Amino acid sequence: MDAVSLALLLLGFPLGRTRAKALAPPLSKFLVYAVAPVLGFWAGTHLESEPLLPLALVAEVITFYLARKAFEGCEKKGAAGIVSAFGNTIFLGIPAVLAAGGSVSAAAAYAMLTTFVHYTLAALYSCKGRGKLFKLQPFTVTFLLGVLLGPFSQQLEGLRWTEALAAELSKLGLLILGLSFEFQYLRVDWEVLKVGAFKHLLLPALTLPVALLTEPKSIMLEASMPPAFMNIALAYAYGYDTKLVTKSVITLTLAWLPAFLSLAPLLRAR
Repeated sequence: MDAVSLALLLLGFPLGRTRAKALAPPLSKFLVYAVAPVLGFWAGTHLESEPLLPLALVAEVITFYLARKAFEGCEKKGAAGIVSAFGNTIFLGIPAVLAAGGSVSAAAAYAMLTTFVHYTLAALYSCKGRGKLFKLQPFTVTFLLGVLLGPFSQQLEGLRWTEALAAELSKLGLLILGLSFEFQYLRVDWEVLKVGAFKHLLLPALTLPVALLTEPKSIMLEASMPPAFMNIALAYAYGYDTKLVTKSVITLTLAWLPAFLSLAPLLRAR
């Protein structure tokens, strides 16, 4: 974790005890509707061909729907769906793949595709403005635009600064995590255990058949990542249960870290 990310995370915890906590919803909308679409565009231009990878994302869609069925009410259904299906595939995932000696290109392709699918699903099942038959996520549009313009990426070099700026601004998600934190979220409860079963057992199991045909180490690591902190911003933006999302992100990340650190040397040796 770089200094800026750490500073934002540590700043969020004390601010969350003050009126500054009210900044979390508008900051979330800024990330989801302004910052993420820029990153989505560049992710589309960077996407490399991994023919079987789209099949791995079927596992995420299945997990998303099954996790929703395990909870009652739109807010909890949406929260369970996004944290069960969408892991921290970039911030933790790619460094984990590097540490384990896996394929970074396969991990990056997985991360880009899973983010596209996830942002789209999060918007489609929004608990806000549910009267519309179809809800379009800006990230969905810009990602597809980026894929179309990928062959012309050299002509876009003059705009590359927007990618770097958006990447820095995306770190505000860690501030939102700190603002949303409550000490009670450190307690493991039945809801978190259910989410953990979907995220760390069902999703990797469903992903395994495709992973074995591509890059097993990289894809399985990415599928096993704890929930992404950007899920909290999505929860605020689309009206999901922010408490369930935040405690799942915190608890499952804290549980994943020691497990991975103990297994990383073994994974690298294979």
